[in-house]
Amino acid sequence: MTPPVSVIIPCHNAEQWVQRQIDAVRAQLREGDELVLVDNRSTDGTRRTLEAAAASDRRLRVVDATDRAGANYARNRGIQAALNDLLLFCDADDVVHDGWVDAFRRLLGDGGIAGGVAAPVDSDGSTVGEDLSLHVIFGGPPYPLGANMGVHRDVINAVGGFDESFSGGHDETDLAWRAHAAGWQTQLAGDARIDYLQRPDARAIVRQRRNYARTAVQLWARHRDTVHPHGVSLKGAVQGLLRSLPIGIRAARGKATPDEAAAWGWTVGLVDGHLRYRLLGKPPAPLLPPISAAGVNQPPVKKLGRP
Repeated sequence: MTPPVSVIIPCHNAEQWVQRQIDAVRAQLREGDELVLVDNRSTDGTRRTLEAAAASDRRLRVVDATDRAGANYARNRGIQAALNDLLLFCDADDVVHDGWVDAFRRLLGDGGIAGGVAAPVDSDGSTVGEDLSLHVIFGGPPYPLGANMGVHRDVINAVGGFDESFSGGHDETDLAWRAHAAGWQTQLAGDARIDYLQRPDARAIVRQRRNYARTAVQLWARHRDTVHPHGVSLKGAVQGLLRSLPIGIRAARGKATPDEAAAWGWTVGLVDGHLRYRLLGKPPAPLLPPISAAGVNQPPVKKLGRP
């Protein structure tokens, strides 16, 4: 018997894109499945779009996540509201391919955590890079892309949900590494594919990659026992920043190529992360709110899907 799934989509000012993602997911739902649309402080027409979709299909529900901003808070609210134990995550501005739901359903029917494959695309849907699958950073365990992942509630019950102290990236890495420490290795769901929308210009790419690099240092400082002890270097980051100043100037003017903007943003973010989390401060304390299905406390469970 195949398990029912709860697909969770955090939504913030996604009016421009979210309908196409709703349509792509809804076409794959079976009886007993659900789509949980989490509105996280949207100020555009996102809420109207979500409510209209939910009114037309009883398998769709809208959940409020207005107390705090952030995708991780929205994901955790979705987990709390979800009725099923197999939890799938995608983003409002991407599009899942046919067979996405069932790829995770087959792989995670007995538990565990998994990530799919993402094809980077531009706003026209044209491919702009090589496929992305599981990732590795600083020599740590493989982890999924947060926009294309699935996790069984057994894992959540054992290690908690998404750490809301991460803002801008590597929240899924932290979750996967905690799961790995508890006995679950991230698996690849090769048939779970998405179109992964990329940032539209150099400035947006710089902001995104700066956040990625900053949170990478936060991750490294949090999991020193998991990663290579010399996985991130302040000296190397500063040297890279100085060497890349001409690229930074072009990026500030909006004239850098996407690859240059990504490299510059990452370099700036590494320095930022060192200053915040190592030299002038330390990583913020983990923020892992209690999570239970639909507000009901869950009993301890036996681990499933161990490697």
